[in-house]
This record gives sequence, C-alpha cells and structure tokens, in this order.
Amino acid sequence: MDVVNSLNEDDRSALLEGLEVHSLIAELVIKIDAEKIFRRAPQPVVPELRGSGPIPAISRDDYMNALAQKAAGTHAAIRLLAEQGLGEDALALCRVLVENCILVEWISREPIYRLELFALSLFQSQQRLIKIIKEHYVERPELLEAAERMNQWARDKSLELFGDSQSKWARIKNRNGDLVTATLSDIFDEVARPKEHGDGDKVNPSPPNKTKSFVKEFVYFRLSAFVHSTASSVIRTIKRLKYTPHFSVAADLHAEHSLEAIRIANLSMLVVVSELNNYCGAGIDAEIDALHARLKARSATEQADSNRTEKS
Repeated sequence: MDVVNSLNEDDRSALLEGLEVHSLIAELVIKIDAEKIFRRAPQPVVPELRGSGPIPAISRDDYMNALAQKAAGTHAAIRLLAEQGLGEDALALCRVLVENCILVEWISREPIYRLELFALSLFQSQQRLIKIIKEHYVERPELLEAAERMNQWARDKSLELFGDSQSKWARIKNRNGDLVTATLSDIFDEVARPKEHGDGDKVNPSPPNKTKSFVKEFVYFRLSAFVHSTASSVIRTIKRLKYTPHFSVAADLHAEHSLEAIRIANLSMLVVVSELNNYCGAGIDAEIDALHARLKARSATEQADSNRTEKS
C-alpha cells in the first residue's frame, strides 16, 4: 500500500514530516550511543527496600538503559507497520511505547528507589511463573520441588516488598515516609505535574495539571483497545464490514491510523530520549529542544487550521 499517496494533501504533508522527525529522533539515539557513556556498577539498594535478609546489589543504569532501548525498538517497529498501511497494528505498539514513556517519565522523578523497585518487581514475575508450573505439572513432583527450592528466597522477598500482588509494584512515599502502592492514576497525575514543582513524594506537591493527566490516561486507555481482543477492539472492523456481504479476512489497511501512530510514537520516544539524556548527561539538550519546538509548531498549525475549518 502506498500510504503517503493515499492521503489527502494536508495529511500527506503531516505524515512526511512525521517520518522525517522519526528519523531525527532515531539519530539522537545514535548520538547517545556514540558518546559511550559508561554505566555504573551495581549498588546496594536503598535501606527502605532491603527488608530482612540479604538482597543483591542492583545496577540502576542497566534498567534505565534497557527501558530506553526497548522504547527505541518499538519506535522503529511502529514506523515499519505504519509505512505498510497497518495503522491499527502500529497503534497497538504505540500502547506499548506510551506505557514505556510514562514509566520512564515517572521513574525519572525519583530514579534511585524507583529503578530499584522496578528491578525487584522481577520477583513478582517469578511468582506468577511458579504458580503456572504448579497448576500444570501436578504429576511432576520432582519439578515442583525444584521450582519451590529455587523460588523460596524470591517468594519471601516478593511477599515482603509487594505482598500478595503479582503485578502492582509501583510505590510512592506517604507523609510518614512509608512506601505505599501507587495507582495508575497516581502515576498519571505525577507525570502531569511540572518537575520543578515537586514530585509525588513531596509532602506538599503542587496539584497536577488535570488536563494533561486526563490526556495521558485517555490516550493510554484508547490505545489499549488496539491491543486487546475485546468487543471494543473489533467494533471498527465490524462497521467497515457492512460494505461487503462476504467474509473478508485480508488485512484491513488504513493510512489515517498510520499518521496517528507516527505522531504518538514520535511524541513518546522524544520524552524517553529526553529523560535518558537528563539521566546520563548525553549533552543533546539543544537537539531535543528543537524537535520539541517543531512538534509543538506543527500541532499549533493544525489546531489553527481546524479552528478555521469549523468556523467556515
């Protein structure tokens, strides 16, 4: 599918610029790599996460690096799908990238203990895996016994840090300095609050920008519909099927979704690159600011055009 030429003139211009910005963001990733910034050695975890018994040192830099690298791969994959007209599948990957973006943005507010919490959440994943093994290999007692031995320490740590939860690992500090569970809404609110006004761990942080918080949560929720196989995820296809009376299973190509996917991917990846730049000191602030300004200018132009269209 020739995605670019299938669009109207305005959308074609927007997509071509979006693809150019995508390439420029990819170049920033290459620049960070070229700096060859060394990652620090593993360090002991903060006291509030040690609990009872020994706990291994954690390389926070490794986890920050891995999150950014994962985002870069997803950013590249979205373009491949979008250029083939597979816009809805590109939007499904946008959900992955947006989650990564919000996580990196939130962790960056308190990178030390939050990166350690993120690393320690691996214990929760192990608990889930052990549970699956126990459910499906009842007839293999030797396997269950081996898994139990390997799992004992991790299970104890998981219970100590996260309780019975096998997924909710995010924590913030309350007024008493205790770590309490952070909900998704807590995370959205915090990343919607300007950094210079304090983060969620401050006793009296500034109120979040509710408009920004809503936009982040709405986009996150909307993109989820492209990921999961639910009624809402197929309703768009069902509406299009009314134009043909027979079964049609071939991939449904939609260029307009490709444009939306590229926009979301660029905005999200630029946030990740910006946070990584701040974290490791790559020194590409000017390039990041220039791309932010470019995206903002494009958005303002399109909003002005939309307002004129509505008035006419």
